[in-house]
Amino acid sequence: MRYGLRPYQTDAIDKLRATYKKGNRRVVLVSPTGSGKTVIASALVELATLKNNGRVLFIAHRKEIIDQTSKKLDEVGVPHGIMMGDDGRRDTNAPVQVASIQTLIRRELPQADFIIIDECHLSLAKSYVQTIQKYNNTPVLGLTATPWRTDGQGLGLLYQDMVVVAQVKELVSQGFLVNPEFYAPYRPDLSKIRVRAGDYVEGDLSKVMDKAHLIGSITEHWLKHANGLCTVVFASSRQHSAHIIDQFQKIGVAARHIDHETTREERNAVLEQLATGQIQVVSNVGLLTEGWDLPQLQCIILARPTMSESLYLQMVGRVMRTTPGKTRAMVMDHAGCLFHHNSPIAHRNYDLKNNVGKRNKKIATNKTRICPDCYRVCASHHANCRNCGHMFSRPAPVTVPGELILRHEYLPSCKDCGKESLIKARTGYISENAIEYRCSQCGVPNILATTAARDLNREKRHAEFYKLRAYAKVKDYKPDWAIFRYKDMFGVRPDQDGF
Repeated sequence: MRYGLRPYQTDAIDKLRATYKKGNRRVVLVSPTGSGKTVIASALVELATLKNNGRVLFIAHRKEIIDQTSKKLDEVGVPHGIMMGDDGRRDTNAPVQVASIQTLIRRELPQADFIIIDECHLSLAKSYVQTIQKYNNTPVLGLTATPWRTDGQGLGLLYQDMVVVAQVKELVSQGFLVNPEFYAPYRPDLSKIRVRAGDYVEGDLSKVMDKAHLIGSITEHWLKHANGLCTVVFASSRQHSAHIIDQFQKIGVAARHIDHETTREERNAVLEQLATGQIQVVSNVGLLTEGWDLPQLQCIILARPTMSESLYLQMVGRVMRTTPGKTRAMVMDHAGCLFHHNSPIAHRNYDLKNNVGKRNKKIATNKTRICPDCYRVCASHHANCRNCGHMFSRPAPVTVPGELILRHEYLPSCKDCGKESLIKARTGYISENAIEYRCSQCGVPNILATTAARDLNREKRHAEFYKLRAYAKVKDYKPDWAIFRYKDMFGVRPDQDGF
């Protein structure tokens, strides 16, 4: 390779090569926003062309993605041509062709030994399917950060296998992404908004969101929490975006609006000014969710509610990229997106199955609380706001039949439903200090510990973690279960405790 890959990127490439060797010809690579999807694709192109003398066809649906891919290939010295309208970078003799799907279906198809499709959750469309069929048994790799479609159709209709690069939480813990801080000053009432093609109707959405007091709330909270930070706004409509920018400009903030009707030259100039700090805020409509990266972005404002989990993760992913000196990533959620789609670092299940009418996500909103002073979204077990220090009052315990365990410093409410209805189930299943409680409301086990467990030395604490991991494996719990239980017992994560 002409450049270094991160360990998880190397592992992903190894897994891809293994699945192709098994005979799978069409594979999806799920690579979360900010994990280096284009880097992995470029490495695969290099393997296919420079080492195997093959020809590669890279297909995308937007100019921004094509330009981004071309730039990355230039960086690693891979010769390529562009197939996109009357683009002057056309080179039919190059071993790699980066093509717009809109252009590709209207021209003679180039020779290809390997096909890469970016944003492959779109590839069930007729134009993609017909193109792939013309290449017969040529290996196909679909790239996406969000393998879900708003119509619920599974990618298994076209692809045979899936490789997941990493969960977002893993990338955050390893320092490759920044954990976002959420502020939720407003949750709109969307009950009367019509839904079309799996998302809210833009006209209806704009009527709800494009109101003077809501726009005033956006600028007010930005001034309070993100004043001076490089910021991007995701608005509900062009008119809504323009009104937001007008309000920012009225308070003396350098701000601009862009959308698909903005000329390419003006759009590039505005984004360059944002990158260099000449302007602080850029508001857009459906433009900066794909094929655009600005690692120094520190704040995004969600003013566009969406039913699409993919769109939500694409928007939030813009601010989570790392760069030297960047320590914060703020999300000002004025659209209720967090409460509809859960945290971007929550564990997500990826598969190729058809999920029409079945993708109802259980959002654990009981695990969060909103600070009444600054609107920071905090974990429910936090005694005070991590932003302003506001002390949360503890609710009174609920009386239930059985042996009631009252809430205290080391025994929070039920991790699943939030009720303070924990009943002692058994003691000593992993150690003499560890106790299992059961919630009388939902029946979920909560593995906690007595105060004495916190007096164990580090060696014994680490021994408890091994036991927790073994117990999780027997019970088939999620991989992070043992980490969270360890924190419940000792107040820190294992990695913060020298493990």
